[in-house]
Amino acid sequence: MIFPFVFDKNTKEEASHGQIHCDYQNILQAAHPSHAHLHRDCTYLVNATPVGMYPDTDVMPLEPGRLPGCLGVLDLIYNPPVTKLMRRADALNIPSFNGLYMLVAQAKKSSELFTGSEIPDSRIREIYLQMNTPE
Repeated sequence: MIFPFVFDKNTKEEASHGQIHCDYQNILQAAHPSHAHLHRDCTYLVNATPVGMYPDTDVMPLEPGRLPGCLGVLDLIYNPPVTKLMRRADALNIPSFNGLYMLVAQAKKSSELFTGSEIPDSRIREIYLQMNTPE
């Protein structure tokens, strides 16, 4: 079963800066892509499933074109760095982001808990940019 999460009540400006904030009262859960018609008014699509992750990279949980008001796509997958869902969103001029930034932030917190040493939040962005820069 596929569970894409659809977020509402954000602005296009927030999406373009990667600042996607969530009001949990406005989360809608679609149990299957066939329910997309119920969420045509959503503004953000968040894929929190493994659908599209390596090695099955030629699939996506939902066609973003079925959500005409969609302003941004967040695919929490980070391998591959650009998923089919993200490529499709980009083709529709919908900004898309992967889950690498979240992974780096989680690693920072895990390291702090393990070592007892605080790491500046600025390191998240530094490490993310190092990992996200093509060689």
